[in-house]
Amino acid sequence: MIKEKLQNNIFVLAFKNLRWFEWVMFLAMIVIGAFYIVTDKKKCDIVKRYLLSIDGVGVTLMEAEGGYSNNDEVLLLAVVPSRSYFVVKDGLKEIDNKMFFLVCDSYEVSEKGDFS
Repeated sequence: MIKEKLQNNIFVLAFKNLRWFEWVMFLAMIVIGAFYIVTDKKKCDIVKRYLLSIDGVGVTLMEAEGGYSNNDEVLLLAVVPSRSYFVVKDGLKEIDNKMFFLVCDSYEVSEKGDFS
């Protein structure tokens, strides 16, 4: 009974004919996300500590300037496993519900020059 239901499932039909390397690329796309977060210097430490408290999340900080406001800002780049996406998003809303962030799919992440 379950097998018959799955045979007509749109997701099963869409992925049925993928080759092995297409599966690898598909899985890589959904496994890692990159959050670009812009916040002021006052909230930066709170955001950084929050992100680093989540398993599997890494953070890089960069000084930035608001393009519209010309205010001094901090840009945080956080690599986030997809399983933690909503945890991060909801936490950022709790810290500052007007915070600007952008989420992108990441196809590969290397650690300090490890390009293997």
